[in-house]
Amino acid sequence: MSTDGFSAAYLKDIAHGFRNYKMLGDGALAQVSDEDLYRTIDPDANSIANLVKHVGGNLESRFRDFLTSDGEKPDRDRDAEFEFPAGDCDAGESGDGEGAAEAVG
Repeated sequence: MSTDGFSAAYLKDIAHGFRNYKMLGDGALAQVSDEDLYRTIDPDANSIANLVKHVGGNLESRFRDFLTSDGEKPDRDRDAEFEFPAGDCDAGESGDGEGAAEAVG
């Protein structure tokens, strides 16, 4: 198999895996109320919304240009992934995942 053929097959596999995990995540999140998405169990814990935002930032950073670059991208603002403006629940929504889906094909 040529390098281009391998890259295309690998990209297809990554995209399939991403879509599968996104479907599982969407199903899990659909079972949680909007209020509970932002609830923490103690002051040092992260909410589900924080974790989803953080994982999304990690995936976007790691998979952007993954065939030509490796690891964390310098423009990622990791600390901001754990911040929500007070009283603004919508600030934590990370979209529908289409940006990540486009990144992996």
